Amino acid sequence: MQELNRQKAGFASAAVAKSVANHLEWLDAHILTVMAEMRYLIIEDRTLSINLSLLRSITGFGEISAIVLLTELPNIAEFTPMALAAFSGLSPGEHSSGSSVRRPGKLTRIGSERLRSALYMCALSARRTNKSFAEFVHRLTAASKPPKVILIAVARKLLMLARAVIKTQQPFDPLYGMHR
Repeated sequence: MQELNRQKAGFASAAVAKSVANHLEWLDAHILTVMAEMRYLIIEDRTLSINLSLLRSITGFGEISAIVLLTELPNIAEFTPMALAAFSGLSPGEHSSGSSVRRPGKLTRIGSERLRSALYMCALSARRTNKSFAEFVHRLTAASKPPKVILIAVARKLLMLARAVIKTQQPFDPLYGMHR
């Protein structure tokens, strides 16, 4: 990202511009190599392959975010929902001291920043594209929740769905709640 910013800023020297362009090409090639190796490892491992497919069945999860989830939480099905939210840093933390200090809650930030970041990006996508979240987002918006609070709630819900599909080994069914 820093190299892209440098490239967009412009250069006084053609040599520096060429050096940055060469570095960007090298980074792109390296990313492609790493992605190919990850795909190979997933194809070779039946469990990883199945779990990746299950995660990809949830609208909002892309290939990279699903891989991040599998690498950061290889034992996701063993967590309880509350422990999973806490481990991932998606549980709210209360800020209080006795009876006089009360501040708005915030995320605890315990856990993997990579996982939290991937889930946040999934939430951005799912909020717009996953129709099963429409009522949930509408309800939080009607309750005057700030947009970031809504995104974190969607991220946590996505994490719980990921746990559920891996634990049950069943793909995501967007009509699940409507079957009853």
